[in-house]
Amino acid sequence: MPLATNVEWAFRKWGEEEFSALNPLTARYIGKGYLLKKDLALLIINVELSQGGEYFCRDKDSKIVHSMYFLEIVERLPVNVIIPEAAVDQSQFAPTVFDDLDTVVELQWSTWSACNRCQLGERRRYGYCRLKV
Repeated sequence: MPLATNVEWAFRKWGEEEFSALNPLTARYIGKGYLLKKDLALLIINVELSQGGEYFCRDKDSKIVHSMYFLEIVERLPVNVIIPEAAVDQSQFAPTVFDDLDTVVELQWSTWSACNRCQLGERRRYGYCRLKV
């Protein structure tokens, strides 16, 4: 399928005013961090903080926006991988009370993610340390 000539993807970094078109000829270069396919699907790969911003697909002539995406990149967070056999008893994470500071430290768990594939897959959840003052 040939690349449509009247449609383009554009990008604007957070905090900037100007949008720049993603060139379909250079967009295929993986080192740029994105890949623009012939069907105009935009794949963002090798994600870096500098790629955070607004991405949108628009008509070059009318400037009508067909699709818009906001991408926020969060720096890597430390992750502990725990397999079920090594999982610790959750009751050991009881809230800790610091009376002299009038503060409670507790662990709050996110809900489990959906399974990432059929058969043997992976589900994730995250524990967040919360301070109650």
